[in-house]
Amino acid sequence: TRRLTAPLTPDLRDQELYRADRIRKPKSFRTQKNRHGEYSFASIQKLVWSESMLEAASLCRLDYGGTVQAIASQPMRLHVGYFHHVPDYLALHDDGSQWLYDVKLAGAIDERARRHFEVTAEICKQIGWHYRVITELPAQAAVNLSTLYDHRFRSFALDPAVADLVVGQFERGWTIADAIDALPFAPASYARARVLHLLWQRVFFVDLGSQLSDATKLHLTHPKEALNVAP
Repeated sequence: TRRLTAPLTPDLRDQELYRADRIRKPKSFRTQKNRHGEYSFASIQKLVWSESMLEAASLCRLDYGGTVQAIASQPMRLHVGYFHHVPDYLALHDDGSQWLYDVKLAGAIDERARRHFEVTAEICKQIGWHYRVITELPAQAAVNLSTLYDHRFRSFALDPAVADLVVGQFERGWTIADAIDALPFAPASYARARVLHLLWQRVFFVDLGSQLSDATKLHLTHPKEALNVAP
Protein backbone atom coordinates (compact mmCIF):
# COMPACT_ATOMS: atom_id res chain seq x y z
CA THR A 1 0.00 0.00 0.00
CA ARG A 2 1.38 3.39 -1.02
CA ARG A 3 0.77 6.62 0.88
CA LEU A 4 0.80 9.78 -1.19
CA THR A 5 1.12 13.42 -0.14
CA ALA A 6 -0.44 16.05 -2.38
CA PRO A 7 -1.50 19.71 -2.15
CA LEU A 8 -5.18 20.51 -1.54
CA THR A 9 -5.98 21.50 -5.12
CA PRO A 10 -8.62 20.48 -7.69
CA ASP A 11 -6.11 17.92 -9.02
CA LEU A 12 -7.16 15.66 -6.16
CA ARG A 13 -10.47 15.04 -7.90
CA ASP A 14 -8.56 13.06 -10.54
CA GLN A 15 -6.90 10.76 -7.99
CA GLU A 16 -9.98 8.54 -7.45
CA LEU A 17 -9.57 8.75 -3.68
CA TYR A 18 -13.08 7.30 -3.40
CA ARG A 19 -11.35 3.97 -4.14
CA ALA A 20 -8.51 4.44 -1.64
CA ASP A 21 -7.76 2.19 1.33
CA ARG A 22 -8.22 3.51 4.85
CA ILE A 23 -5.49 5.90 5.97
CA ARG A 24 -5.72 4.56 9.52
CA LYS A 25 -6.91 1.36 11.11
CA PRO A 26 -8.02 1.86 14.72
CA LYS A 27 -7.58 -1.08 17.05
CA SER A 28 -10.49 -2.72 18.83
CA PHE A 29 -10.40 -3.13 22.59
CA ARG A 30 -12.67 -4.79 25.13
CA THR A 31 -14.14 -1.65 26.75
CA GLN A 32 -14.71 0.43 23.60
CA LYS A 33 -18.16 1.97 23.23
CA ASN A 34 -18.31 2.28 19.46
CA ARG A 35 -18.86 -0.81 17.34
CA HIS A 36 -16.52 -1.43 14.41
CA GLY A 37 -17.67 -3.46 11.44
CA GLU A 38 -18.15 -3.70 7.70
CA TYR A 39 -21.35 -2.54 6.06
CA SER A 40 -22.49 -4.58 3.07
CA PHE A 41 -23.15 -1.81 0.53
CA ALA A 42 -25.85 -3.40 -1.62
CA SER A 43 -25.91 -1.09 -4.63
CA ILE A 44 -22.17 -1.48 -5.36
CA GLN A 45 -21.75 -4.95 -3.78
CA LYS A 46 -18.85 -3.93 -1.57
CA LEU A 47 -18.01 -4.14 2.12
CA VAL A 48 -17.36 -0.66 3.55
CA TRP A 49 -15.73 -0.09 6.93
CA SER A 50 -17.77 1.63 9.64
CA GLU A 51 -16.40 2.76 12.97
CA SER A 52 -19.75 3.00 14.75
CA MET A 53 -23.41 2.02 14.48
CA LEU A 54 -24.14 5.60 13.39
CA GLU A 55 -21.66 5.30 10.53
CA ALA A 56 -23.26 2.01 9.47
CA ALA A 57 -26.70 3.66 9.54
CA SER A 58 -25.35 6.57 7.50
CA LEU A 59 -23.95 4.16 4.90
CA CYS A 60 -27.40 2.58 4.72
CA ARG A 61 -28.89 6.00 3.93
CA LEU A 62 -26.38 6.51 1.14
CA ASP A 63 -27.02 2.98 -0.11
CA TYR A 64 -30.78 3.58 -0.17
CA GLY A 65 -30.23 6.78 -2.11
CA GLY A 66 -28.99 4.66 -4.98
CA THR A 67 -26.60 7.22 -6.43
CA VAL A 68 -23.25 6.00 -5.03
CA GLN A 69 -20.91 4.49 -7.62
CA ALA A 70 -17.86 4.11 -5.36
CA ILE A 71 -17.10 4.95 -1.73
CA ALA A 72 -14.05 4.82 0.54
CA SER A 73 -13.84 4.92 4.31
CA GLN A 74 -11.29 7.29 5.92
CA PRO A 75 -9.35 7.60 2.65
CA MET A 76 -7.14 10.57 3.58
CA ARG A 77 -5.84 12.91 6.23
CA LEU A 78 -6.37 16.63 5.57
CA HIS A 79 -3.67 19.06 6.78
CA VAL A 80 -3.81 22.85 6.86
CA GLY A 81 -1.37 24.40 9.32
CA TYR A 82 -2.23 22.99 12.74
CA PHE A 83 -5.53 21.61 11.46
CA HIS A 84 -5.67 17.93 10.61
CA HIS A 85 -8.69 15.73 10.04
CA VAL A 86 -9.51 12.23 8.79
CA PRO A 87 -12.97 12.50 7.18
CA ASP A 88 -15.27 9.51 7.39
CA TYR A 89 -16.15 8.87 3.73
CA LEU A 90 -15.52 10.05 0.19
CA ALA A 91 -18.05 8.93 -2.44
CA LEU A 92 -18.40 9.19 -6.18
CA HIS A 93 -22.05 9.68 -7.23
CA ASP A 94 -23.68 8.80 -10.52
CA ASP A 95 -23.75 12.42 -11.69
CA GLY A 96 -19.95 12.53 -11.46
CA SER A 97 -19.87 14.61 -8.26
CA GLN A 98 -17.59 13.68 -5.37
CA TRP A 99 -18.90 14.08 -1.82
CA LEU A 100 -16.92 14.10 1.40
CA TYR A 101 -18.94 12.99 4.43
CA ASP A 102 -18.46 13.27 8.15
CA VAL A 103 -20.76 11.42 10.55
CA LYS A 104 -21.64 12.82 13.98
CA LEU A 105 -24.47 12.62 16.49
CA ALA A 106 -26.39 15.89 16.36
CA GLY A 107 -26.13 16.30 20.13
CA ALA A 108 -22.34 15.91 19.98
CA ILE A 109 -21.78 18.79 17.56
CA ASP A 110 -20.33 21.40 19.89
CA GLU A 111 -18.55 24.63 18.96
CA ARG A 112 -15.23 22.84 18.44
CA ALA A 113 -16.81 20.25 16.14
CA ARG A 114 -18.70 22.96 14.27
CA ARG A 115 -15.48 24.86 13.63
CA HIS A 116 -13.83 21.60 12.56
CA PHE A 117 -16.56 21.03 9.99
CA GLU A 118 -16.37 24.62 8.76
CA VAL A 119 -12.65 24.26 8.01
CA THR A 120 -13.30 20.93 6.27
CA ALA A 121 -16.04 22.56 4.18
CA GLU A 122 -13.62 25.30 3.10
CA ILE A 123 -11.02 22.71 2.08
CA CYS A 124 -13.66 20.86 0.05
CA LYS A 125 -14.70 24.07 -1.66
CA GLN A 126 -11.06 24.67 -2.58
CA ILE A 127 -10.72 21.18 -4.07
CA GLY A 128 -14.16 20.99 -5.67
CA TRP A 129 -15.66 18.31 -3.46
CA HIS A 130 -19.14 18.64 -2.00
CA TYR A 131 -19.34 18.25 1.77
CA ARG A 132 -21.99 17.19 4.23
CA VAL A 133 -22.21 16.18 7.87
CA ILE A 134 -24.63 13.28 8.39
CA THR A 135 -26.42 12.99 11.73
CA GLU A 136 -28.87 10.39 13.00
CA LEU A 137 -32.32 9.80 11.51
CA PRO A 138 -35.50 10.01 13.62
CA ALA A 139 -36.08 6.64 15.31
CA GLN A 140 -39.03 5.53 13.15
CA ALA A 141 -37.28 6.37 9.89
CA ALA A 142 -34.22 4.43 11.04
CA VAL A 143 -36.32 1.36 11.86
CA ASN A 144 -38.13 1.52 8.52
CA LEU A 145 -34.91 1.92 6.56
CA SER A 146 -33.46 -1.08 8.39
CA THR A 147 -36.54 -3.11 7.42
CA LEU A 148 -36.11 -2.20 3.76
CA TYR A 149 -32.39 -3.01 3.95
CA ASP A 150 -33.27 -6.49 5.22
CA HIS A 151 -35.12 -6.99 1.91
CA ARG A 152 -32.25 -5.85 -0.33
CA PHE A 153 -31.30 -9.38 -1.44
CA ARG A 154 -31.74 -10.38 -5.06
CA SER A 155 -33.69 -13.43 -3.91
CA PHE A 156 -36.57 -11.00 -3.24
CA ALA A 157 -36.41 -9.48 -6.74
CA LEU A 158 -39.33 -9.80 -9.12
CA ASP A 159 -39.05 -10.80 -12.73
CA PRO A 160 -38.75 -7.45 -14.59
CA ALA A 161 -41.94 -8.17 -16.55
CA VAL A 162 -43.89 -8.72 -13.33
CA ALA A 163 -42.42 -5.56 -11.76
CA ASP A 164 -43.41 -3.57 -14.83
CA LEU A 165 -46.92 -5.03 -14.64
CA VAL A 166 -47.30 -3.92 -11.02
CA VAL A 167 -45.99 -0.42 -11.71
CA GLY A 168 -48.30 -0.18 -14.71
CA GLN A 169 -51.30 -0.87 -12.50
CA PHE A 170 -50.30 1.74 -9.93
CA GLU A 171 -53.00 4.24 -9.01
CA ARG A 172 -52.90 7.27 -6.75
CA GLY A 173 -53.69 6.24 -3.18
CA TRP A 174 -52.31 2.72 -3.53
CA THR A 175 -51.08 1.08 -0.33
CA ILE A 176 -48.61 -1.72 0.28
CA ALA A 177 -51.63 -4.03 0.54
CA ASP A 178 -52.76 -2.99 -2.96
CA ALA A 179 -49.32 -3.79 -4.37
CA ILE A 180 -49.39 -7.17 -2.61
CA ASP A 181 -52.79 -7.92 -4.15
CA ALA A 182 -51.45 -6.97 -7.59
CA LEU A 183 -48.78 -9.67 -7.40
CA PRO A 184 -49.75 -13.16 -8.59
CA PHE A 185 -48.21 -14.81 -5.55
CA ALA A 186 -49.42 -16.62 -2.47
CA PRO A 187 -49.03 -16.52 0.45
CA ALA A 188 -49.23 -12.77 1.12
CA SER A 189 -45.96 -12.86 3.12
CA TYR A 190 -44.12 -13.91 -0.03
CA ALA A 191 -45.62 -11.04 -2.02
CA ARG A 192 -45.03 -8.56 0.82
CA ALA A 193 -41.30 -9.32 0.82
CA ARG A 194 -41.21 -8.58 -2.92
CA VAL A 195 -42.99 -5.26 -2.41
CA LEU A 196 -40.49 -4.29 0.29
CA HIS A 197 -37.70 -5.13 -2.15
CA LEU A 198 -39.31 -2.77 -4.67
CA LEU A 199 -39.24 -0.12 -1.95
CA TRP A 200 -35.53 -0.73 -1.32
CA GLN A 201 -34.92 -0.53 -5.07
CA ARG A 202 -36.80 2.81 -5.10
CA VAL A 203 -39.40 1.58 -7.59
CA PHE A 204 -41.96 2.77 -5.04
CA PHE A 205 -41.47 5.21 -2.16
CA VAL A 206 -43.10 5.64 1.23
CA ASP A 207 -42.97 8.22 4.01
CA LEU A 208 -40.29 6.63 6.16
CA GLY A 209 -41.27 8.87 9.07
CA SER A 210 -44.42 6.81 9.70
CA GLN A 211 -44.66 3.18 10.79
CA LEU A 212 -44.66 0.74 7.89
CA SER A 213 -47.76 -1.44 7.52
CA ASP A 214 -49.95 -2.84 4.77
CA ALA A 215 -51.93 0.41 5.00
CA THR A 216 -48.87 2.55 4.19
CA LYS A 217 -49.41 4.62 1.04
CA LEU A 218 -47.07 4.18 -1.90
CA HIS A 219 -45.66 6.92 -4.12
CA LEU A 220 -43.81 6.89 -7.42
CA THR A 221 -41.61 9.81 -6.29
CA HIS A 222 -40.07 10.43 -2.89
CA PRO A 223 -42.62 12.25 -0.67
CA LYS A 224 -39.94 13.74 1.59
CA GLU A 225 -36.35 14.89 1.34
CA ALA A 226 -35.31 13.63 4.78
CA LEU A 227 -33.00 10.92 3.47
CA ASN A 228 -31.47 12.88 0.61
CA VAL A 229 -27.97 13.27 1.99
CA ALA A 230 -26.48 13.50 -1.51
CA PRO A 231 -27.51 14.30 -5.09
